[in-house]
Amino acid sequence: MSEPQAAFLMLRINREDLIRWLDSPIPSVASWSDWRNIGGSWEGLGNLKDASDDDLRKQISACDASLAGHRNRVILDVLLQSEVPHHKCVAFDGSRSEFIAGSLRCWEDLSVLIMFFTLARGAVNFFRPGDYGIAVAHDYIGGAGSELKTQAALRLGPGARSEFMADAHKASAVGAFQSVADGMMANPPPAPVDELKSLR
Repeated sequence: MSEPQAAFLMLRINREDLIRWLDSPIPSVASWSDWRNIGGSWEGLGNLKDASDDDLRKQISACDASLAGHRNRVILDVLLQSEVPHHKCVAFDGSRSEFIAGSLRCWEDLSVLIMFFTLARGAVNFFRPGDYGIAVAHDYIGGAGSELKTQAALRLGPGARSEFMADAHKASAVGAFQSVADGMMANPPPAPVDELKSLR
C-alpha cells in the first residue's frame, strides 16, 4: 500500500461493557487462524492467501509483540492517530448504545490492519445477547472515477464470534460508515470528534 486507507469499527454495546472492553488487555493475534481472509498482496509476503505458513506465523508474532501488554484503549488511540484531526472519529451514542471509531488514514500495511481487526475481534468477549458489530477497511477518500477498494470487512457477533465477510456482503459494511466518512470530509472541515478520554 502506498497511501494510508480508512478503517472503521462499530459496536452495538452498552456504555458499561464498552468501557470494560476499552480498559481490558488486547487479545493475542494468534487467537484466530483466518487472517488469510484479509486477502491482497503485501510487501514481503506476496499474495496473502498463498503465503507460507511460516511467513504468516512470523507476521502474527510481530503483531503480537507490538500489542503485548497494552490495553484496547491505548491501541485504539495509537492506530487512529491522524495528521488531520477531523479525519479521526471516536464517538458513543448512549441513546442507541452505539460506539463508532475510525480514521480515514489508519493503515497502509498488513501489520496495522491485523492489529486493528484484532482489537475489534476482542470486543465480542464483552457482548451481551443482542450485541453485535462490524469493522471495515476501505478507501473512502478516493476521488471521482477512482476504484474505491474494500480490503476486508469483519462481522462481530452474535455472541463471542467474529468472521471475515464474503465479497458479496462487504458493500453493506462499507455503507454503514459512508455518512460518517462523508461528514469527516465535509467542506468546511467539521470539528474533530474524539470521546475516547471521556469514556471512563
